Amino acid sequence: MTTGNLSGKDIPAAIVISGVQSALRAFARGPAIGAATVVRELNRMLCDLYPERMQLSLFHCEIDCLKEQITWVNAGHHCPLLIRIGGAASLRLANTGDALCVKQRGSYEQRTAPFHPGDTLVAASASLSAELIVETVRRYPYDSSPDLAGRLLGYGAIHEECTAVVARSIEGAASRTSTSSPWGARFRHDTVPPHASTQLLTMASPSPAPPVSRCLANSGR
Repeated sequence: MTTGNLSGKDIPAAIVISGVQSALRAFARGPAIGAATVVRELNRMLCDLYPERMQLSLFHCEIDCLKEQITWVNAGHHCPLLIRIGGAASLRLANTGDALCVKQRGSYEQRTAPFHPGDTLVAASASLSAELIVETVRRYPYDSSPDLAGRLLGYGAIHEECTAVVARSIEGAASRTSTSSPWGARFRHDTVPPHASTQLLTMASPSPAPPVSRCLANSGR
């Protein structure tokens, strides 16, 4: 699960983002090397390929359903929130390294945290305040990931650009991942603002580990 913000715009920025996406796919399909190594190698690649450097903030997170934990690196990105079941407590996933394309030999530290059934991970644009995110999660504890992301994008619709990435651990949903899944049935395009594009992913893991329902929703240009 990765989200970021690039300082540039138009064609040069699109080229950089395309390179980042391709590199992340390659790392994901290769042997496990750890979140910190992924971000470190990505930074070296970007510094080599793009001498006229654009600053890229990045949040990269690996979700382990079997161990019920997340491992993340926050490279200068707006702090994501890990919100415990019921919204009783929240953890800010603070910076663990510099933004990318700033230093050739940037230092990045990875950290871990429990990710139990009922917990919610939200990485959103700075236009959505932490207080608003926590209150929304607390108010709608049974929303699926796409529904929750849709609500957040609705709050941020007044802004030109707004992004929300939501991961929610679902307890006991391993038997509900078929085509008749209630999560799929609950996902309707009219729950998301018309300016947003939404992709729903449901990851099923072997029992007894809970699957994770994830939604990536973006709005803007």
